[in-house]
Amino acid sequence: MRAQRRSARTDEDDIALFLLPSSAPGLRVGLHKHLDLTRRVCAVELAGVSVDSEAMLAGGADLYRRLLGIGAVAIAADSLGGMERALEMAVEYSKVREQFGKPIGAYQRRGSERQAKACPTVSADNRGLVPLARCSGSVLGSAMK
Repeated sequence: MRAQRRSARTDEDDIALFLLPSSAPGLRVGLHKHLDLTRRVCAVELAGVSVDSEAMLAGGADLYRRLLGIGAVAIAADSLGGMERALEMAVEYSKVREQFGKPIGAYQRRGSERQAKACPTVSADNRGLVPLARCSGSVLGSAMK
């Protein structure tokens, strides 16, 4: 069986996936240089590659879409983990960071204490904006009046 490149496609089910050994003649994988050094991004080039019919994977376009979905979820999970770690590091740094000889959180803490006295605790449901808007001590309350 020989896979050939077509210039125009009309049928989505025309997609075929093949499993090739990395040592196949005519197969070249080139690493792209980019900013994110935690991920490898490669270009796969095929030049005159011949494969047997047994190398074709069943599933066609459905398998292709499924593999793209799995890849998207994997990248999203990796990104989420990176963001969670960045947040943890920022919180830890803010605990030790000082400005003008005081921890940076001391300034927000005073405002939060005054706010807590001036405004009752608001639940996180969709009724939460009404009591918060009525609270004269809050930034949101003063902006919504």
